[in-house]
Amino acid sequence: MKLYKDRCLDNMHLLSELLEEEHRRQLKQFGVQEHSLYKWVTCIMEELGELSEAILENDCGAAPLTDVTREALEVATLALKVVEMTREDCT
Repeated sequence: MKLYKDRCLDNMHLLSELLEEEHRRQLKQFGVQEHSLYKWVTCIMEELGELSEAILENDCGAAPLTDVTREALEVATLALKVVEMTREDCT
């Protein structure tokens, strides 16, 4: 099993661009959404399941690492939306 070392978010600029791109994709697909926190976490868990599946398939050689990256971005984008919605200084 390959190990992946934490890069300490040294590429935050690139990561921010990837998150922004994923956010725009989600807006195009779903529009602006309004849900309870329970529904938001359900959406995150659904994406987390897809991330787990991509990791398993990659580990078996059936899917590229880019699938893992894509699913991780979907999870991260939704999680950041929850951060933004629940922080008082983001309102």
